[in-house]
Amino acid sequence: MSTERRKTRKFRKKIFWVIFYFIFLGSLILSYYFFNYFKKPIIVNPIQEQTVKEIDLEKSLRKYKISFSSISYDSDSIYVILLTQGGKIMVSSKKNINGQISSLQRILRELTIEGRPFKIIDFRFEKPVVEFN
Repeated sequence: MSTERRKTRKFRKKIFWVIFYFIFLGSLILSYYFFNYFKKPIIVNPIQEQTVKEIDLEKSLRKYKISFSSISYDSDSIYVILLTQGGKIMVSSKKNINGQISSLQRILRELTIEGRPFKIIDFRFEKPVVEFN
């Protein structure tokens, strides 16, 4: 082989690799923009924690078979639950919701057995407070 032929072969190899790198980098850049274009935007909801806890609260109420008419979020991290049979329940979102609801079920069972209607049951404090009619 002549030296000119070797030089042209080396030159062609260099050209091949340069073109290969440009195509490779170009495809990486295009794929990055392609996937970011179709990616859903992340929306941060500042009150998402409340909705998650509210869903947990509803699940707990249904799990313990406590019938309720509405749940509302009051200020100071308090959920207010209105029961269908009457009565108002105040639950703290800073405490374990499942624990509060299981205590509520026990209290409701005791009050039903005794036949004592209540007005408010408050779980904001260390021990539940029951206010009667």
